[in-house]
Amino acid sequence: MSDTSSSQAGRPRLRRSLRRIIVVLLLALIGGAVAGKYWIIPAVIRSQLAGSLGEVWRGRVDVGKVSFSYFGPIRLGHLRLIDEQDRPWVSLGALELGLDDWPSLSPKLSVVRLASLDVRAHVADGQCDWPFITPPPSDEPVDWQQYVDLTAASIDALSLGAVEADGRGVLWQGYRLTMKRDGGGYRCTLARPDAPDSPELHIDGQLDADDMLDVHVRVDRHLSRAELAAILAAAGAGEPTRASGRLTADVRVRGPARRPEGITAVGPIELNGWDVRRDGAPALRNLRTTIALNGRSAELRDTSAELAGGTIRAGASAHLTDDNELMLSNVTAELAGISMPRLAESISASPVLDRGTLDATIGPLTGRIAPGADEPIEELYGRGRIHIAGANLYATSLIGAIIREVALPLETDLAADADATFGIDRTTITLTGAKQRATLKSRLHTTVINDGTIDLAGKRLDIHVTPISAQQLRRLLPETPGSPLLWSLADHLTQFRVQGRWDRPDELKVRPALLRGAQKGILGGIRGIIRPFEP
Repeated sequence: MSDTSSSQAGRPRLRRSLRRIIVVLLLALIGGAVAGKYWIIPAVIRSQLAGSLGEVWRGRVDVGKVSFSYFGPIRLGHLRLIDEQDRPWVSLGALELGLDDWPSLSPKLSVVRLASLDVRAHVADGQCDWPFITPPPSDEPVDWQQYVDLTAASIDALSLGAVEADGRGVLWQGYRLTMKRDGGGYRCTLARPDAPDSPELHIDGQLDADDMLDVHVRVDRHLSRAELAAILAAAGAGEPTRASGRLTADVRVRGPARRPEGITAVGPIELNGWDVRRDGAPALRNLRTTIALNGRSAELRDTSAELAGGTIRAGASAHLTDDNELMLSNVTAELAGISMPRLAESISASPVLDRGTLDATIGPLTGRIAPGADEPIEELYGRGRIHIAGANLYATSLIGAIIREVALPLETDLAADADATFGIDRTTITLTGAKQRATLKSRLHTTVINDGTIDLAGKRLDIHVTPISAQQLRRLLPETPGSPLLWSLADHLTQFRVQGRWDRPDELKVRPALLRGAQKGILGGIRGIIRPFEP
């Protein structure tokens, strides 16, 4: 009896204990959910985001407040990428990420909304060192389709710019970027909401279900030196270039997105009023040109610029093959009135030319540029002509070294003219006729380069020079039956062979070309002797 009553009395206590346990578990679950929403999960997201970006960024990653919801989007207050000099490069504001199949164990990112994005590149002396780090290749590629199924993305306020070391900068601001799913593909637009048809920068494109790309790009804007330096650095263009000018483009790009070699472009790109400077190269001023794109071909038209006090006009055609080789054809250039002193100053730290002008006609040339080659131009063929007037060429280290070796009594300050025709075969220039003339003590002195080759890649030359003309000897010696042989021998026996590196004139080897000159001289002299007796 007592056992029965005690068991009945214990049942209510058991039920009360179970209710307390259930309440505690519910409170713990609710508390965990609340703690996860407001503290744990946001902290994990911030830590993961900062850690991932830190692997590809040299500097500090500033991640703002993260708002997490079980039934809505994930929100990020701000995100800033700051370099080691405490300069901001990338600033995001109010990022919102929408998820499909959420809450679940396999949600997918479907919507990205960004209130603002400000990207500013910092430029110094024509160089822009982007602080991004290229991560090592992953052994296990990520299948993004498991995590992303994007239906829409937008940036309400997009600003792009470049800032000089003194704080001056240029911004492209007030743009809106939108991307929406269109059937099985996507449609994307970049424009200014206040001026949707402004040609300053307008991009409208689509990617269909078969990954075929169709993008229309319009640009009409004056680019500053800082902007161009940032663009070239982002494209990995190598040596710094300081340039500015107006860029106008209206280009349509089409082709398979997954096969870049099949992409084509049609439309003109115009440069107007450009000034271009590179270290170790002459500056171009007021450069004007039109690049006409047609599929995988391009034509350089109406190209002109001011160069070292003179002018240059050029033209060319190019075609990109399926192997990404650039084939060049009809490459021409005309140089007129180029100042030799100004040209020398731009390419030499210690120029010696202080007078003279240069005129040249080059081309037509053909060539081939292979991708990833050690030398930028694999093949180049063509011809040209050059004329130099009134320059103190004897003061140059190369010509001066030759004159010293042959012991000509010429002063280095002597003004001279020079003419040369040449052919180009790959990286070798072959001289087919070159003369240098100077007046010394009221007499015309002529130095003739009979023939020779100049290897641009190896910086070597091998030429035959006749520094003394036999015409001067004719004025001094009387005519005899054997005079033709004497004149021919004089012309050829005074030849010298010059070999060595043209960038090291002190190491040039200058030797008399006796055997070669004697053979040609004797044959020529015999022809001269028998010519009067021919019927």
